[in-house]
Amino acid sequence: LGPEHPNTAQALNNLAFLYVNQGRYGEAEPLYKRALAIFEKALGPEHPNTAPSHYNLARMQLQQRMFPPARELLERLTSAQLTWLLRELPLQPRELRATQLAALPDAVATTFALLDVDHGALELALQTRLNRQGLLAAIEQRQRQLAASSPQVKDLAERVAGLDRQLASVSLPAKQRPALRQERQRLEAELFRTLPSLRIEPVSSAQVAAALPRDGLLVEFQQYRPFLGFNKGKAQWGLPRYMALLLHPDGRSALVPLGEAAPIDKAVGQALEATARNNQDPRPLWRQVSRLVLEPLQPHLGGIGELFLSPDGELHRVPFAALPTSTDPQRLLSDVVRLRILTTGRDLVRLQQPAKAGGASVVMANPAYGVVAAAKSSTAAGTATSGGKRGGQQRSAELRGGLRWDPLPATEFEALQVAKLLGAGAPIEGPQATAARALQQRAPRVFHIATHGFFFPVTLPQARGDSALPALAAQEDPLLRSGLVLAGANRPELNPADDGYLTASEATGMDLEGTELVVLSACETGLADVQSGEGVYGLQRAFTVAGSRATLLSLWKVKDAATAAFMAHYYGRLRQGEGRAEALVATQAAFRHHADPLYRDMYVWGAFQLTGDWRPIQRLSSGSAASAR
Repeated sequence: LGPEHPNTAQALNNLAFLYVNQGRYGEAEPLYKRALAIFEKALGPEHPNTAPSHYNLARMQLQQRMFPPARELLERLTSAQLTWLLRELPLQPRELRATQLAALPDAVATTFALLDVDHGALELALQTRLNRQGLLAAIEQRQRQLAASSPQVKDLAERVAGLDRQLASVSLPAKQRPALRQERQRLEAELFRTLPSLRIEPVSSAQVAAALPRDGLLVEFQQYRPFLGFNKGKAQWGLPRYMALLLHPDGRSALVPLGEAAPIDKAVGQALEATARNNQDPRPLWRQVSRLVLEPLQPHLGGIGELFLSPDGELHRVPFAALPTSTDPQRLLSDVVRLRILTTGRDLVRLQQPAKAGGASVVMANPAYGVVAAAKSSTAAGTATSGGKRGGQQRSAELRGGLRWDPLPATEFEALQVAKLLGAGAPIEGPQATAARALQQRAPRVFHIATHGFFFPVTLPQARGDSALPALAAQEDPLLRSGLVLAGANRPELNPADDGYLTASEATGMDLEGTELVVLSACETGLADVQSGEGVYGLQRAFTVAGSRATLLSLWKVKDAATAAFMAHYYGRLRQGEGRAEALVATQAAFRHHADPLYRDMYVWGAFQLTGDWRPIQRLSSGSAASAR
């Protein structure tokens, strides 16, 4: 084939890999370099087949602690990979994008493994984090924005969305799913071939730093594994750890190691469980989380007034606004800094663009879930009580082994209060509060939904019978295992076109460009599968992809009446012109000092987390209600 053929380069690469496994690094290095030169000349530096030579040589140099050349190679590799991903991934069907991304050499993991032992790689790691965190969500958001750019594209997008709705239906027989998935992939590939350019510009750390306020600090948390070298031809990785990458407005950066992930994840899990069960004082457990996560950051927080946090791993589940400071457990983090939660620091650049004008706000609440046969006790029959929990469900043999959702009568009063404060029309309630009606909304300024939420872990055992539970819990796609419960959910078989469940997958197709805030006044709407590098695969991601600039969700179940009171107070502050984040902190503070002891529990006020734009909502303050109608 000749000395410049890609197959020759592959043979050289493989021989070099064998030499590395035998410890013959001096013989391996020139072969890797020859292979890399051939691939770059024949295929180009951004081609996927070029990447393994970059990757293998960089890992060999990392193992030999040759840090500067390893850093240079990883800079080239991460830049080439990002260019290729931004060009190619938008053209791939959604179900294949994550798979294709996973098939690439993991330059991101190797970059953070390098940073673990070479602090000179901090700028490279920061650039990598800013551009790769949440990349798939950014691509999906751009695709949705451009999907209606022409009648032809709009028709294709609607056909894909129709298949999404069919695949999301719990009533769809399993044998019909493979053919529908195949048809969806075909249509989506055709859709993206007809779209205009989907280019997403990379950002620099300098751009992000310039978007920070003068007293601001960005903290990018990152979970990673140390690289331990090769053993019998296989790369060995250490136990997961956390680090924090800090960026100041003047461009200064810092690295703060946080230690092994297992103790941190365990502490977060224990604190969450204790808080959600509301059967013990969770504050000592949250103080332990603060000691592990915040205390290492303390030397860098002097003079910081505005703190931007981009979590990773299990840190997505931490209610940071309710977390005590590491120096004074009687004070919360939100008491000492203005706290903002972001999916990625890249959002600081994106949110500089002015918001599009949204339409009238929409409130949806108190859905009619369906008729449940009367029984002797509320436990068995799901009888409604004003103290019910949003997200709670009954599982019993009497109910065909499936789910039955309790009515939430307090949401009716909540909806009336919220609609009045927003200057919205009459709330959408009862039989009208359907998934189909929710999907029809077009960019309301604020979209408030008060109902049950659900999230089914992939490991949840399937229930018996033909209920919604097996179909929802058995889905591989995490966006089909999380969502909202709406009208008809207790009788999904009655309407093949609308089973009563609005999944996160369906929500990604909504048109929320111009929506300033989505509030999911429902329990556990913040729960989802966590994927390092992409965040949480659930409702927050879905509504962000759909175009919403901010989402307010809950991390655990809260009693119905308490949620209604919390939301009324929150919207009252928004209407007075307070920022989305400030209004949340002030509402939490008010509930911590509430006259009702129940409302003073962290179980009530600590559940809600705001992600995204933290500033006031334009045209929502008192005296401007008419403009919101």
